[in-house]
Amino acid sequence: AGLAGCLVHTLDQAAWVKRLFPELALRAEASLYTYNKEAAAFLAEFGLTEAALPVELNSRELRERLDGAALPAE
Repeated sequence: AGLAGCLVHTLDQAAWVKRLFPELALRAEASLYTYNKEAAAFLAEFGLTEAALPVELNSRELRERLDGAALPAE
């Protein structure tokens, strides 16, 4: 079966995993912040497939972050 993906905590960790295991889907853990759409777009371009939302965001910021974002979030 093997691994389908990897949860990453930092951008350098994402780069390391991407280099060694390019077939794995990368998902950003909440500590790899995606406060806004620009950050989400950057991580999507970098190759991440999903992100956890930062716990610090308020309801307005969460709506803004999720509305039309390039990177799906939970």
